[in-house]
Amino acid sequence: MKKYLFLLAAFTLIFFSSCSSDDDNGGEADPIIGTWTLVEASLFDVEGCTEQSFVTLKKGNTGSATFYLQQADCTPQSSSGEWENLGDSRYKLAVPVIGAVEGTVVFTGDDSFTFQTASTGSFTFEKQ
Repeated sequence: MKKYLFLLAAFTLIFFSSCSSDDDNGGEADPIIGTWTLVEASLFDVEGCTEQSFVTLKKGNTGSATFYLQQADCTPQSSSGEWENLGDSRYKLAVPVIGAVEGTVVFTGDDSFTFQTASTGSFTFEKQ
């Protein structure tokens, strides 16, 4: 159970490591801003209540996440944090207790992206 809660926390941390200032994109909003639903994860199956998990990344480098894991009796686990666009498709997320995680974001069109890290695997999201 602790392992899954750690993965949930790490997952939350990962997805807050998304965008920084609009200056990185010539004044345009970062494409990661929005609400995204989890559709795939390399470290656990996304099925049942886990399919309800989502992250919201906002302008101003803030965000929130709500995750549902079957191992936690599908009880929603929510947290908030900050994100930063480091450039070159690299993002950083900082969430209290867990710390900061950096990774690479690969967009598939305007409605999907995969966040990849060395420490917590990869997570794929689709825009709501």
